[in-house]
Formats: sequence, structure tokens, C-alpha cells
Amino acid sequence: MTDRNKSTLYSYPMRGFGIITIFLVLGPAVQTIVGTYLLHPWVGGSNLLVEIFDVFSDDACPKLLAGYSYYMPSVFLSGVFCSLPPSRGLGLSLSSAIWRTILVSLCVEIFYIIMSRPYMQHMTSENILRNLSYGFIQWIFVGWVCWILATGFRLDKPVVD
Repeated sequence: MTDRNKSTLYSYPMRGFGIITIFLVLGPAVQTIVGTYLLHPWVGGSNLLVEIFDVFSDDACPKLLAGYSYYMPSVFLSGVFCSLPPSRGLGLSLSSAIWRTILVSLCVEIFYIIMSRPYMQHMTSENILRNLSYGFIQWIFVGWVCWILATGFRLDKPVVD
């Protein structure tokens, strides 16, 4: 006997692959750019707009390829975790994109800290908390920017059958 009322768990896989692709393309670049702006010693004054563009062209752009290497594991896992509802036919909400990105990236960052701890010279708890606070800002921006692009592809709306 077979169950004819059985439904497929992931009935819309291309929607999930779309979310993963958005995260893979945009996530590392957004984290690199936001991290560069957070760590830059700002001078400000009347040349603030010039300084913003100088930081982007002189500091952020050369770090983009390294950012794709460093941030790829957390961004990929965040994309996979965020792709679960759209691949079931549901929509991706802004809050779920941000919270899922924060949760997965926090776990990956803690894993990085634990694995690299024996190889570090001296890292205080203040440095760890500063890195995690910068990370939270980066992860919020990644979830927000990726959700904005997902709305352009209508992946934030549930599938209407």
C-alpha cells in the first residue's frame, strides 16, 4: 500500500538554491565592506564624503577576495539555513534572515576562536567581545542586504498554488 497523500518536504528546491546563491554572492562582500568601515579610524570633518569613498577604494576593495575566503563558511551555512522555508514554498522574512544569519555565524565564529586559540599569542576577553560585537553588526547587514535582494526575486512571498 502506498500513501498517495504524501507531499514532498522540499517541493521548491530552486527557491532554496536562489537564497543560497544570493548569500554566496553578496554575503562575503557585505561582511568585508562593513568590517572595513567599522575598523577604520575615522577623521571626519568637512571631507567625510571623500573619506568614505577613499576607504572603499583603498581599504575595502583590496580585501574583497580575502573576505570571500574567510567569510565563505559562515555565509554558506547561513544561506543553507535561510533557504529552508523558501524551499518548502514559504517566504523568507527579514527577521528570520537576520536571526538565522546571526545564529549560524556566531557558531562559526566561536568555532574559529576555539580552533585558533592555541595558535594565538595573547587574546583577551575584551578582544573576543569586540570581535563578536563587530560580527553582530556585520551579520545584521548581511541578513538585511540578502533579504533585500531576495525580495527582488519574490522569495519573501509564499508560493501561491
